[in-house]
Amino acid sequence: MWLYLVLFGILVIMVVVMVYFGNRTENYTSSRLSGSDINVIVHPEVVGGTSSTKLVYNSANSTVVRKLLGNNGKTIILVHNSPFNMEVWEPIYMYVQYLKNTGEKIPTLISYDLLGTGTAWVPIPDRYNDANMHNIAWSPEDFSKDLYQVYQKYVGTGKVTIVGYGFGGTVAQYFGLKYDNLIDHLYILATTIGPTISGIPAEKNYLVNWIAKNPLDNYLTMEQKFVDWNLCLWFENSNPLVCSNPENRLDEASAFDTVEFLLASKMYREASCKTYLQVVKLLNTFDLRPKWEETMISCPATFLVGDRDHYTNLKTTKEDIKIVAKATEAKLYVVKGKHGFPLLHPKFIYQLITGQDMSKNPLTLEVIS
Repeated sequence: MWLYLVLFGILVIMVVVMVYFGNRTENYTSSRLSGSDINVIVHPEVVGGTSSTKLVYNSANSTVVRKLLGNNGKTIILVHNSPFNMEVWEPIYMYVQYLKNTGEKIPTLISYDLLGTGTAWVPIPDRYNDANMHNIAWSPEDFSKDLYQVYQKYVGTGKVTIVGYGFGGTVAQYFGLKYDNLIDHLYILATTIGPTISGIPAEKNYLVNWIAKNPLDNYLTMEQKFVDWNLCLWFENSNPLVCSNPENRLDEASAFDTVEFLLASKMYREASCKTYLQVVKLLNTFDLRPKWEETMISCPATFLVGDRDHYTNLKTTKEDIKIVAKATEAKLYVVKGKHGFPLLHPKFIYQLITGQDMSKNPLTLEVIS
């Protein structure tokens, strides 16, 4: 008899645990959101619902494309930075879910993994893993072609908003200069139109040496100390025991205790250093200034840069926006923060990329147009 009672007790405990954890998976919260928890809708045919499907490119490479269904007639394609993947947009998706739950009409969001990252990872031949900045496995055209196929498959007709973050901003610009007839607005976050100089040579040499020491590994994650060094440049933390970079001595607070920082840390550790090396070379050598100077486009372009962005020089960006202004209607927002600003402030980014005037926002330091 006692055996049946024990078995019954175990069954009751299992049911309680399953119900508790099952309910927990229905709700997610962000440190940057207020109000009630966000009810995550998984049905793609319902407004606010999401779907993830595989797209095979003409090149035979593939990616997973995530789509959140909106109801205000607008579509936004989000192009992530490097070395992250499309998960960098998770705070934006969560914020849009929150808005939907409050009754506000929302745009359709589309994101995907860039070539070599996340679900779009591909092996890179060893011959490209050297220190030669011009020996690169891919070209900007390769990334632009992929973006065009995402548009064809998931949008098809009409104009969309294109948002690019970091290296994704370079991809978005290249695409926009070629397909401006498909775009209603171009938003470039934490990058500019010229090559990236700050920090890149040191990163390149570090990655080359790290790969050389591990020649038998086809897929390599980032080395721990390299990840830590970069995250201190992306986010604020004035603790010298954690971040020894001289730049961090000016930090006023620490972002290392936020959900967004943990997300960034996760993506950095999952990234392929071989892919990152190719992107580092592209960022250091590819210059979009000639294309901007020779092209007139029909869609406006808005840039955003943090006043303390290690990778996007503020002074250079202010000069570059003058070049863009000759090609189209252009604006530059200078905000208080570092390279991780778009990840830390999804509400600000959402309001910006949906056309709201952010000039009076407390995080905006300067607007140049």
